[in-house]
Amino acid sequence: MDNPINSTWTHTSPPTFAGPGETTLRTALGNDGYATLRRHRRLTDTALGPLAELLWTTAQEANRLHAELRYYAQNTCDHLRHVPAHTNHIGATPLGFLQHTSRAIDLNSTRYAQQMNQLNVVIEAYKLALLTA
Repeated sequence: MDNPINSTWTHTSPPTFAGPGETTLRTALGNDGYATLRRHRRLTDTALGPLAELLWTTAQEANRLHAELRYYAQNTCDHLRHVPAHTNHIGATPLGFLQHTSRAIDLNSTRYAQQMNQLNVVIEAYKLALLTA
């Protein structure tokens, strides 16, 4: 049996789901740039600190909105699964089941698109600030 102290086997954590905000950051900045962003978030003596924090919170908000959209999509699917059970009732229509979630999905999808656009703008501002720093 191998000695666990001298073993070359390393434990790797299972991959976690990265939301679209974090994925966009990693794609735009690369792994090294992403690590640099994390360091810049702690800076308080330059403008890079607040800008890095803005970039981070913008990405986290995009992740939150994406998760909310996924919730509403699942909720809509659940409602649709129950439609056949209620179609034998007089006056029951499938549209009644979707009225609540359709408005929420419309608002959230618009807000999500705005957030992703804002994230791209902040990424460009951060990259420009890195060039001038």
